[in-house]
Amino acid sequence: MVLQMVWGFIRMYIPFLSSYIVISLYTPYSFKMKFKEYINLGDKAIIWFLAAPILIYIPLVITIISSKYLLNIDLLQYILKPAEELPISPDILILITLIGGYIAALSINSIYALGEEVGWRGFLFEELYDGSNIIYSGVIIGLIWASGILLLFYYLRKIC
Repeated sequence: MVLQMVWGFIRMYIPFLSSYIVISLYTPYSFKMKFKEYINLGDKAIIWFLAAPILIYIPLVITIISSKYLLNIDLLQYILKPAEELPISPDILILITLIGGYIAALSINSIYALGEEVGWRGFLFEELYDGSNIIYSGVIIGLIWASGILLLFYYLRKIC
């Protein structure tokens, strides 16, 4: 488990390290200056940082409601069934899980994600974005990211 966490941390910081090397060797800027620029902790960014983990619950709620009323399948019974054996109310358990997920998203997940965000959205986006076509930049970054992940899975599958 610890080895997986360490590997995940290293993997998430490869884009960060790559951008550090390129900025340090090939640009006149200091990485510290660029890092502050990439992070951009303005009011709007902080609001989105706090709101983003909550947004993931919207599709969850839509899925649960639509499956119940459109497909006549009560997904909550499958979620709550194992919780009935616990000495805590299923409603309280769901609330604790949602709050715990939110706290994890703001803390440990953010630390892991910072490495990728600086590399992909900071450095690489700035290099690709010409001020006119944001979709082009996003697609290119997505293709680079996806090819790296696919290669990683391919080689991990051979090793394991």
